[in-house]
Amino acid sequence: MSNNQNPSRQSDQGIDEDNVLLLGKNFNIVGDLIGQGTVIVSGRVEGNISSNKTVSEAGSSVVGNINCTQLDISGSVKGLIQATNVIIRKGALVEGEVHYSTLAMEQGCEVLGKLKKISEKPLPSRTSTSTPETKTQTAEVILLNFPNELKAKLQGSGALSSARLTLVDGSTAPAWVNLTGDKLGLLVSNSEIQELKNRNETLQLRLNAGENYYDFSLPL
Repeated sequence: MSNNQNPSRQSDQGIDEDNVLLLGKNFNIVGDLIGQGTVIVSGRVEGNISSNKTVSEAGSSVVGNINCTQLDISGSVKGLIQATNVIIRKGALVEGEVHYSTLAMEQGCEVLGKLKKISEKPLPSRTSTSTPETKTQTAEVILLNFPNELKAKLQGSGALSSARLTLVDGSTAPAWVNLTGDKLGLLVSNSEIQELKNRNETLQLRLNAGENYYDFSLPL
């Protein structure tokens, strides 16, 4: 007779099922996933993920921020990534800013945003679902896609690759506003956008694409 009355459940592959959350490809979750084990996403998540390890499988989609130690991406991720060790595999699509200590990128992946190397340090505690530290991190950078009409004009201009962002007077745009890698959207500081809204002000920007230019304002 065994003395272990509460053994961890083990799958046929030897995985500790008590520390693994597997989201199947036919599931769509809206909300944050927070835990200390491994999250494997084959379906779609609309929310933030905080875990020890996160795996985004091919064909999956995550719209939200990811905070973990180990991150393996084969699907689509749109949001701010903060992870110690990051692997972005062939066929993966990442839209947003990636903060990492170590990074491996396979040929054939696509990253539309910024890569920022950081020193390795412990991640915030994940035992609480409402820590102020986590809320601050998840609000740092947001992705703003241009309207479809403007996207069509840019793609048909033939000068998309050389597009650059300035103020309407031609001066340099603020450092907290950047074009995405495909030049079809913006990566902006959420806190700066909120400051503009609080002051009831707008930032007048110009997107220069060859001989054409397009003026717009933030907030969009």
